[in-house]
Amino acid sequence: MIYTLPIHEQRKQVCRHMFLSTSGVTERQIRTALKKRQRDGQIAMEGRGGRREAEKVEDEEKRQSILDHINKFPRMESHYCRANTKNEFLAPELNLTTMYNMYVSELAADKKNLHQDLYTTTSSNPLDSNFLL
Repeated sequence: MIYTLPIHEQRKQVCRHMFLSTSGVTERQIRTALKKRQRDGQIAMEGRGGRREAEKVEDEEKRQSILDHINKFPRMESHYCRANTKNEFLAPELNLTTMYNMYVSELAADKKNLHQDLYTTTSSNPLDSNFLL
């Protein structure tokens, strides 16, 4: 392998040790980059981590489905301080677990899967409504 560095707008051949020390990279990083090099000389994009756009869209669809489910339940005004708050409350016999189980049973017909964490976070931070469980 030939190592070069730019010196006065020209490429100058240097030893491996000089190249690694000057560049601040390890030999392993060089090997990995060479393995990922494509035919056109570009390095392939990293494939780990991050969220794909399709997953983000799917999550938004799931969140909207959850909000639609929550909005099916009747709401009541607070009987303590109606003049001071616009908060609405769901029936006392409802809780997140009960609502989630009802939602899952509705999804079972469609054979869709949804984790309870998404339901809980969506229901505790609804976008367009001001209600409390």
